[in-house]
Amino acid sequence: MERSRITMSNIMNIESMNKTQTRVAYKVVNSLLWSSRSGSVQYKVNEWVDAPGNTRLFVFDTLHEAKNFRNDNEKIYECYVKGGIKYFGSLCAYNNKVFWYEFNRSLQRKKKVQIKNVELTDIEALLVKSVKLIREITK
Repeated sequence: MERSRITMSNIMNIESMNKTQTRVAYKVVNSLLWSSRSGSVQYKVNEWVDAPGNTRLFVFDTLHEAKNFRNDNEKIYECYVKGGIKYFGSLCAYNNKVFWYEFNRSLQRKKKVQIKNVELTDIEALLVKSVKLIREITK
């Protein structure tokens, strides 16, 4: 599958548009509201949570995408998000350090984001700076 390429101008347009604006998205979490795959971020309902360090938080534009990504033991929350970039996520948590290294290196060099050394998900995600869980989706 051909992965979309993000240019620096696209990133700047998306980020400048979303720095203060919020929009609705969908977040997959485990039963204790930790990040579903990495387990490195714990969320709280009705509180803003920021991405740690030079990373982003993965959410989905549509409920359909979130349902396709979710495992049986995971939950989906409708959420508000800030500062998003569309891209594919790391398929396995043990590749997260390599993923973020390559992602941030591309941004610093103002080049297209191209992650080559990590297996990526088939579903394009929205990588955001902040997430606020609103309500659990039960359907």
